[in-house]
Amino acid sequence: MKTEADHNDAQIVLKLYELRREPVMREARNFMLGILDTRSFEPVQLVATSFGSPENAWYRQVTSYWEMAASFVNRGVLSAALFADNCGEGLYIYAKLEAHLSKLREIGSPGFLKQIEKAIADHPVVKERFQGIQAIVKKRMGQ
Repeated sequence: MKTEADHNDAQIVLKLYELRREPVMREARNFMLGILDTRSFEPVQLVATSFGSPENAWYRQVTSYWEMAASFVNRGVLSAALFADNCGEGLYIYAKLEAHLSKLREIGSPGFLKQIEKAIADHPVVKERFQGIQAIVKKRMGQ
């Protein structure tokens, strides 16, 4: 596994940041981070299964984006430490959906958010960052 970050890692992180600024991605991120209520399964299920809706497109865009970024870590392309330092939003999305993962995997894709899950499990620096973010999400959700 890759442990030391290099200039290539920095370029990946900068590209990930640049892509997050794209207007449709900003709209999708706004929906996933702030609008989608994940305190119960029903609104999440509605979004996950409403194919053709803008909300479903945003849901798929954001979750697949962060899965892609986490796969870079899991495949040794991107330093786990740089991912943890710069990609907390992906961990936040995972924390928001974490309580519903088993149901989402049953109704959709069995591999849903498995790359983020693996990055958290396999990389202590990512796990540490996730635990801090997870505490924030739980507090915001009143848990």
